[in-house]
Amino acid sequence: MTGEPARLSFRSEKGSCQVTGDEVLSAQNKPITEENVRNQLGKLGETAFEAASMQITLSENAFYPLGKLNELRRRAVEALGEELLSSFQRKLPDEKTDKEPAFQGSPKKQAAGRKGFTLLLSTPEQTKVFIQWLKTQAEKPEIKRIYLESSLFFQKGSCGQNYFEDLKREYPVFLALPFVFREADKGYREKLAKLLKELPFDGVLLRAAEELAFIRETAPDLKKCGDAGVYVWNQDAAEELTGLGIEESLCLPYELKAGEQYRLAESLNTPMEKVVYGRIPMMVTANCVRKTTTGCRKGDTSFSFLKDRYQKKFPVVCDCTQCMNIIYNSLPLSLWQEREKWLSRVDLRLNFTIEAPSETTAVLNAFFLGKNMPSGEYTTGHEKRGVE
Repeated sequence: MTGEPARLSFRSEKGSCQVTGDEVLSAQNKPITEENVRNQLGKLGETAFEAASMQITLSENAFYPLGKLNELRRRAVEALGEELLSSFQRKLPDEKTDKEPAFQGSPKKQAAGRKGFTLLLSTPEQTKVFIQWLKTQAEKPEIKRIYLESSLFFQKGSCGQNYFEDLKREYPVFLALPFVFREADKGYREKLAKLLKELPFDGVLLRAAEELAFIRETAPDLKKCGDAGVYVWNQDAAEELTGLGIEESLCLPYELKAGEQYRLAESLNTPMEKVVYGRIPMMVTANCVRKTTTGCRKGDTSFSFLKDRYQKKFPVVCDCTQCMNIIYNSLPLSLWQEREKWLSRVDLRLNFTIEAPSETTAVLNAFFLGKNMPSGEYTTGHEKRGVE
């Protein structure tokens, strides 16, 4: 209105804003028209917004420079964007509360809420030694689920089927789907669908978003768990994934610090897992290291190493069922010393990837029987320093 500051309000389903500009003047010659205003405010092509409708209030003899109107529009776009994004920004905790999770409550309450373990087994040797180790235990360990790598069922001798019944008698068995689910691997997807129909799996471990659609089509009744790569970076992400059907369990991401993971787990109703042992996958690639160096040896389950400039060795596992490589971190993650703190909050996952039988047994003894971890170097990941 003439004699008052120009005002522009933007409204969306999830937020609104208002900005003010210079005073609207009386026109000396040519007044601004409603069409002028509509054209200038509708120029939202390079923004994330589009104008569904406009309501314009304009004095008959008003004048306002078009350049000033453009500036008002840009400020409103910026203000609305900040308003919508503010609910997704993580609040950085202060230094005192972020050193480690603030485990509150009496020991009795913590014991009552004690969680269990989950295991990922990747090789026939690990699976065999776990079954043997299990038979030697006086008490049945608190294990909620066993994840079996899908590649186990497509190797020579069908070793996955050989051990499936033994594991199934003791614990729920879930099929760990591959890290990559490509459109070109139609034959492999058909093998997976057949496997899920033939064996009575209790559920699946999802590693990629595409796998959720695959499971909905092939085995919709199976329980669904999300791996660490199915990112649960914040509460909104967790609620979205749960709404999509991943309700059995979600996995805390490697990138959050311990305090951030604790607060996220406390804010959710969905059961959570935390990887406390295992090599973290750094890269999944279709460029096979073995094929480009010594030549393809399809079906060879041995692994290779990549060496960086610091002479650190990174294990490379060849998954010949999909012709891809998984490159793991040079050191295994170990949060053995923190296990008791977390057991009252989330289920703890042990990921066995390239461990030999003796290493597998030693790690099982450490986490379940309280013995020391095998000697060697370990990493605690981002527990203290996080990522930026």
